[in-house]
Amino acid sequence: MFPGGQPLRDRAHIRLFERFRGVVGRSWDWSAEVPLPIPGDKRAWDRVLRGDRVVIGVEGETRPTDLQELHRRLALKKRDGGVDRLILVLADSEWCRRLIRLNDLDSAFPVPGKAAMKALAEGRDPGGDSIVLI
Repeated sequence: MFPGGQPLRDRAHIRLFERFRGVVGRSWDWSAEVPLPIPGDKRAWDRVLRGDRVVIGVEGETRPTDLQELHRRLALKKRDGGVDRLILVLADSEWCRRLIRLNDLDSAFPVPGKAAMKALAEGRDPGGDSIVLI
């Protein structure tokens, strides 16, 4: 029994992270469904990447509907979650591209997605938070 809901996400979410991992590669220590370090808090990171000097919380969404609400929720998670960086992985779809265009999130996610993915693929800290389309 899972009091917090279903333990598995839908197939699209799983495929999203398979694509992400395929691009990022194996230069990071990967963990899935990592609980936040607060006793009793039921939140968890979809993935956590650990490198030599950085811990990155990774969240994936296949079809978000309110990017501002998602950003607020993720900002709190980053604050409480013991990570240095936040990567929001979105499906590379017209829906997500349009949603990004309609929201001004440059200050919240200052590193361009392609630059972040290049850094991650090379095993480097992307230098800030980012939204990546994959």
